[in-house]
Amino acid sequence: MITVRAHAKINLTLDVLGIRPDGYHDIASVMQSISLSDILTFEPADDITLKGAAEAGIKPLDNLIYQSANLLKKESGVKKGVSIEYTRGIPLSAGLGGGSSDAATTLMVLNELWGLEWSSERLSKVAAKLGSDISFFLYGGTAYIHGRGEKVTPLPPFAETWLVLLRPLVEVSSKTQKLYASLENGHYTDGEATRKVANDSLVGQTISPHFIFNAFEPVAYQFFPQLDGYRQIMLDAGASSVHLCGAGPTLFTMASDYNSAESIYQNLLSKDLEAYLTHTL
Repeated sequence: MITVRAHAKINLTLDVLGIRPDGYHDIASVMQSISLSDILTFEPADDITLKGAAEAGIKPLDNLIYQSANLLKKESGVKKGVSIEYTRGIPLSAGLGGGSSDAATTLMVLNELWGLEWSSERLSKVAAKLGSDISFFLYGGTAYIHGRGEKVTPLPPFAETWLVLLRPLVEVSSKTQKLYASLENGHYTDGEATRKVANDSLVGQTISPHFIFNAFEPVAYQFFPQLDGYRQIMLDAGASSVHLCGAGPTLFTMASDYNSAESIYQNLLSKDLEAYLTHTL
């Protein structure tokens, strides 16, 4: 039996450069792993089975855990199976990459459990067939992401930073696709924000909120009408600045220390909001 954590992420930057000939968008991003996580347990088995997904509100066959296990089995030609138990800790469809992290974690654990000994680069080719940002989670930490999200360059880690997340009560189907479709030419950027943060990534350096950028923010506040109200709630709770996680709708703020983060977190909980206290990895 192998039990592991699949960690969430935030985007410190997210530049959308334009539309590619294949219909995807070229992006540049600095992604950062955080301590918030799902828990996955793997046991050898004859077939591939997944427990816990239905209880978390996901159809097992639609879950990226199940899909990644089946794809790796097909690509590798192994005859083995696995029983996987999933415990959700990352909110769904929140811009935190929970499904992608689960998929990457599954690929890495099965690479070990099935004795494949594939390199991260080879696993990344499998990951890219499942989703654009899954490859990041094969590396984790701090990384520069480009292409359609499948190209990953690890960066030196920033100093540990405490974060408070707020998951608004907003549900939109096909959210990411709709947000990309809402982008206009004026929302596209040249990647300068991402290059700035990537170049400033030095071991132990503090993340500056002034460098955080997300090309989705202008359209997200129109796409999710309630979002500005949640942003104001975070500011009233003590946040100095509020930022969008990926394609949203989750918002996050960085705190100067644990006590400041705890204070903001407790203020949000007192309003019966879905909040999370976490830190960078």
